[in-house]
Amino acid sequence: MINKTLARRYAFQFLYHFQLPEFSEYRNQLCDLDPSEYRDIIDEGLNLFDQSISEVDEEVSGDPLSNQERDYSIKLILGILENEESLKEKISAHLRKTSLEKIENVEKTILLVGVYEILYVDDVPPKVSLSEAIKIAQEFGTEQSYAFVNGVLDNFVK
Repeated sequence: MINKTLARRYAFQFLYHFQLPEFSEYRNQLCDLDPSEYRDIIDEGLNLFDQSISEVDEEVSGDPLSNQERDYSIKLILGILENEESLKEKISAHLRKTSLEKIENVEKTILLVGVYEILYVDDVPPKVSLSEAIKIAQEFGTEQSYAFVNGVLDNFVK
């Protein structure tokens, strides 16, 4: 059975780290490609990401996900990267008193995962996506992150 919670968490972590300088080569390669060609670059990026996690966290050995969980993570990652600009526009339309540029990368990445899943993953109810995004925000964000993510996604779902 697939644990989508682990898959979402992994997708979030990858997308967050994908913004770091060590992944700039991969990001630059994506700019020159059609979204249908992203898979090979993402696979290389995932391998680098897995190595960097293993080096930082001694408790992680090898691939922490089952094949099904990894596939779901890749589905989220590819979908988010392919639709990133439209997702950001949709998120921006639901922000109050701030702009997307002012949001920390942790919250921005969580919102991208949540909004993508709400819009494009039919077998996951929006309330589940919202709840899972809040859990990720509680784990990786600041004390205020989960309330912010909850407010934006709840507004989005309505």
